[in-house]
Amino acid sequence: MVNYLARLLVADNSGVRVVQCINLLGKSKSSITRIGNIIIVVTKRLFTWSRFKKGLITRGLVVRSCLDFIRGGGVWLRFGHNAVILVNKKKAPLAKRLKGPFVKEMCIKYNLLGTVTRFLV
Repeated sequence: MVNYLARLLVADNSGVRVVQCINLLGKSKSSITRIGNIIIVVTKRLFTWSRFKKGLITRGLVVRSCLDFIRGGGVWLRFGHNAVILVNKKKAPLAKRLKGPFVKEMCIKYNLLGTVTRFLV
């Protein structure tokens, strides 16, 4: 579950470690986001070699969430932490490599199968 002002891990090699959610896009009535939603984030912690600056505002795609993800066959998936990947306005990843497991349905929806081929759940 990703609430307003929640801190999230970054699951790509962009050089950003931790981001903070500052706005939820899409559903204005809902106060939480789920896997596959786009949010507005601000960078909080970086690696020393990062090309980004602290305080940069960008978009993030939620790829892992502690909230249950329900598949069509009745299977429930839950991850141990919340994570995002940084994307641009066209919903393309800003990094070249993505880290960790990803949900197959989200990869098909956002056309990420070319960059994520190993760790589909």
